[in-house]
Amino acid sequence: MAEIIKFVYTMILLLSLFLVTTKVGAYIACQSEIDCPPNYSFLFAIRCIKQKCVTVGRYL
Repeated sequence: MAEIIKFVYTMILLLSLFLVTTKVGAYIACQSEIDCPPNYSFLFAIRCIKQKCVTVGRYL
């Protein structure tokens, strides 16, 4: 009985991970870099490329 409950619990967790990660490829529309959200990282920069806000590597 406990094994069945563990199995069901594991399946619920795995399915919820797949449902949460369905919007990973979503982009923010922009006309210029001002429209993109602020960047708080020193390693990456956010640029407006082809009317989409894209995270790109920052070359130091």
